[in-house]
Amino acid sequence: MTTFTLDLVKQTLPTKLKGVVNQELIDSLNNISNDPDHADTIKENFISYARILQEPHISIQNYINAIKYCSYKIMGESNIDSWIKTFPDKYQALRARGCSIKDVSSHVASYHKSKTVNLILERAMVPVWLLNQDMFQQALNVQATIMNDEDVSPMHRVAAANSVLTHLKRPEVAAPSINIDLRETSGLSDLKDTLNKLARQQLELIGQGVTAKDLAEQKIIEGEVIND
Repeated sequence: MTTFTLDLVKQTLPTKLKGVVNQELIDSLNNISNDPDHADTIKENFISYARILQEPHISIQNYINAIKYCSYKIMGESNIDSWIKTFPDKYQALRARGCSIKDVSSHVASYHKSKTVNLILERAMVPVWLLNQDMFQQALNVQATIMNDEDVSPMHRVAAANSVLTHLKRPEVAAPSINIDLRETSGLSDLKDTLNKLARQQLELIGQGVTAKDLAEQKIIEGEVIND
């Protein structure tokens, strides 16, 4: 059974709340439920979702109450039963005032919609694919059975085989994204203009009788041909 200490709780909580940790808080956490199994679950959840306390306007007591309520919910209790176990004194006070179960349910519904409760439940939600992993395997086994059953029509056997291939396909590795910018820069445009100008000048010189050897030995300055 998990036992909280001052050091453990201080390590768990955000810096801004470390100052509120005292022995009274530790004792209340260690006696959070009479059921040892429930107590352990609540304590583990207290540690697991402590980052929620970084949200503004969430007090340590508000967080503890929400953790208790959500822990009972996660363990399969209904909203109203979770609320009653979290706030037994409030429940008794409401009933003593003559409030009906319907009136109590309105308090429960309001609390269930509170910010802290929803932040915890969002983080505690198990993905559907993970929650139903056993059903996925069962469905795959059925498809494999149909695929191998020679009494089944070829069309249905092929459909089952394709289903198996689709679901057991190796995940594709995403290729690295390389962005090559092929747009022409101003520098490249200037270079093309210079080379075109040089080519025209060399053609004119060849027309005047200059040999290829002479052209190769000429110097080029800013696209102009300079004879030595």
